[in-house]
Amino acid sequence: MSKLPGIIILFLVASVGGYYLWQFGVDAASTFTADHPSFQADLKNTLDLQAGVGKPTFTRATVATVTDFEGLIKNVKSGEARFEGARRVENFVTNSENMTSGKTLISATAPSASAVSFQASGSASIDSREKFNDTTAVGKTFVVSVELSGTPGDLVQLQVIDNTTFVKTIGYITLTSNYIRYSVKRTVAAGAGGVYSLIQNGNSLAKTINVRNWQLEEVTGQSNQKPSEDVSTNVKTSAP
Repeated sequence: MSKLPGIIILFLVASVGGYYLWQFGVDAASTFTADHPSFQADLKNTLDLQAGVGKPTFTRATVATVTDFEGLIKNVKSGEARFEGARRVENFVTNSENMTSGKTLISATAPSASAVSFQASGSASIDSREKFNDTTAVGKTFVVSVELSGTPGDLVQLQVIDNTTFVKTIGYITLTSNYIRYSVKRTVAAGAGGVYSLIQNGNSLAKTINVRNWQLEEVTGQSNQKPSEDVSTNVKTSAP
């Protein structure tokens, strides 16, 4: 006795949790056997597909608000996807992996245009810095976080500086050969129209400071003001 060829039936189902395309197999005895979904998009915390092939995109022409992980209402940019209950992280550093893109190197040289490190030739004032302009920065709290490595024992400073008053909060770091994440937090004082995020040589000895995942984020009003575990690299409008 021979069996009839199998049949595949597809159902596109919309639900509160997103969209699903379910695939069912039908054998010769007409018994339905549920398989895994061939398309799945939960849209709860990412635009990425959980199953299927494709690159979803999101568009919104206006700014909007969203309730974050602590119940705070946060503003989001036009074209930025919103996920209820998620922690919103915006990185004010232009490029988290490039020490020349958007950065000001003070008496220091970067090995290349796509450098992930900068070379300090001997002055404690040598640094790599970036300014975030914000005319409403007064009273806001920012945290800078970065992963650093270098020659074990070399000294480095991680700073958050008010733009106008140049009052600063400094974290003193002793480098190791492995990347370690460090952070410093500061509430901007009166008179400041922006914030500097700065990595500086800690003494007058020459050194190379390796840098990655450099981030400056605002944590004003949050009870959890530790730096985000994720480093934001763009406004999320499409899947990778």
